[in-house]
Amino acid sequence: MNEYLQSIINRDPAAKSKLGVILTYPGVKAVLFHKLPFFFCGKI
Repeated sequence: MNEYLQSIINRDPAAKSKLGVILTYPGVKAVLFHKLPFFFCGKI
């Protein structure tokens, strides 16, 4: 997830921080909420 967030920050001049990207980008929220259950179940 860190690499994904960093790639967005590198490509988008409006993105300043990882927290800002998480809170304002709907696509990032979709990926995050998709990966959370796998994290809690220990599949990642």
